[in-house]
Amino acid sequence: VRLVLLVLLVRLVRLVLLVLLVRLVRLVLLVRLVRLVRLAAGRDVAYLEVLSKEGVPLEQIGLDGLQGRDLALGRTEASDLQLDHVSISRKHAVLSIRCGDAFEVTDLGSNHGTRVDGVALVPNMSMTLSDRSELVFGGMGKSYVLRVAAEAEAPVVELTAAQKELAEILERNKLREGEMERERKEKLLADKAEAIRIKEAEARAAERAEHKRKRQLQKEKEARASGRPLKSQMTYRERQLDPNDPNAKWCDFSH
Repeated sequence: VRLVLLVLLVRLVRLVLLVLLVRLVRLVLLVRLVRLVRLAAGRDVAYLEVLSKEGVPLEQIGLDGLQGRDLALGRTEASDLQLDHVSISRKHAVLSIRCGDAFEVTDLGSNHGTRVDGVALVPNMSMTLSDRSELVFGGMGKSYVLRVAAEAEAPVVELTAAQKELAEILERNKLREGEMERERKEKLLADKAEAIRIKEAEARAAERAEHKRKRQLQKEKEARASGRPLKSQMTYRERQLDPNDPNAKWCDFSH
């Protein structure tokens, strides 16, 4: 009977896992379908329009397909968007592209700063951008205007309760994994700090021992030069009667 129950339980677990897997695949395919429909409907079409100092359009920099990425802006060739100007720092700013038509820009403490619609950004603090936000980096004459087209609305696809529940489970698991990774990094940092503290304490102890050894050697050298024994080698009577020791009691041991 127990064997039969065990076999039934295993089959039930397999069936539940199979159902969850099928729902997960359906959810992934549904998300991809929604993205394709939105792109076909003309939504999520974003780009940076480069304007001259006189406001003449020079070029367009496409931002489609970069959701979830952080674009590095700077003077070096390693930057995702190279800004060739003497006032631009090597790592000047970061343009973050979030899902859902959300854009953020962060100045990385550059020498000549970053302005959004004429307002200077606080270093290392993000500012949310909207359609037609104008960005000026350093002392460049050119400006970069964010364009987000949304002429057509995509059809709304409703998720079933099971799909919503599965999406919430996946999101919770992702948050839990992120929390565990953060705790692991904090533990590694704490262990490294503790190892450094122990190493420094051992180094200080070794230094004190070496200093004590040198002092002892110096005392032995001075004792040999003066022809008198070390205090540590004297008997109690000799230490009490030592005329070179100001703390000697000079007790009378004749009685």
